[in-house]
Amino acid sequence: MGGAHGPVGVFALFADLAGTIRLEVVGNLFLYVILFFGGALILAFWVIPSLIAALVPIGHRELLKELNSAIVIAVVTSLPVTSVPYIVQMTERLAARCQVKDADRNEIISTTMGVSYPLRSSRSYQRWGRRSRPLTRLSSLPIGYVYP
Repeated sequence: MGGAHGPVGVFALFADLAGTIRLEVVGNLFLYVILFFGGALILAFWVIPSLIAALVPIGHRELLKELNSAIVIAVVTSLPVTSVPYIVQMTERLAARCQVKDADRNEIISTTMGVSYPLRSSRSYQRWGRRSRPLTRLSSLPIGYVYP
């Protein structure tokens, strides 16, 4: 019950909020949105690429140029896991360009796909959280309790 009427309820809540919100709250909300997106852009396009570039022998501009298609795919599809194959290919190209001669190089790079795929979305974490609830409930039961 209520599953089909959820969007209507959310719309009603937002309509009520829009009709009763004060102008000063809108200003604060606008400032929050601007700061949030500004911080996200700085983090995504300056801090993280600079950190990676500090650890590997390429510049952050070159790294962003290589990651361009992966970023576009992840943003457009809203599924970051779709960009993992592009990131793996980019990593292989950059490792070859930087002349990394480790025997396990390709195996280490391809392992990224196997590790990132199960963690592809927050839904995986939600399902994992639901599975762990019965264990939490059982741990609070007295010793010797027989579960019905």
